[in-house]
Amino acid sequence: LLYIGGVELGDGLQIKSKVTETARTVTDLASRYAGIDTATMSAILDAASAIVAPYASSNMVVTVSEVSTDAKGQATITWSCSLNGTAHAVGAPATLPSGFNDPPSVSLIWGEVTYPYSPQLGYVITGTVSMYQSMYFYPRLVNSVSGPSACPAS
Repeated sequence: LLYIGGVELGDGLQIKSKVTETARTVTDLASRYAGIDTATMSAILDAASAIVAPYASSNMVVTVSEVSTDAKGQATITWSCSLNGTAHAVGAPATLPSGFNDPPSVSLIWGEVTYPYSPQLGYVITGTVSMYQSMYFYPRLVNSVSGPSACPAS
């Protein structure tokens, strides 16, 4: 039982690591562009499946958005696209971690990954464990990355 428990724990930790790596990578990729078209956004979102391999990616939700703050530091969604989920509504308010809206009038790329992990043997005990990770990156080439005119189909 200890061995099986160790395997389950190791699997869970590995998936959590891959969720963190996926969030970091998609956010980093999006922050490297001055403008992102639909094909580029599709490639960025599809990279998530390669990162999380060999684990299944069919239930993983990946969302990449740009959050901009106004002169008062109020954050709103500028654009958003999602894989296997629903993108944030443009203009919707967003809550940034402390320090990210100072100075005001900045834009950030926000990447989020949610992965529902179901242990193979411990499912009866724990059920599905939802793993979530988000990352924020400043755009590298411009002050604000122009988003795609249309998001790729999930």
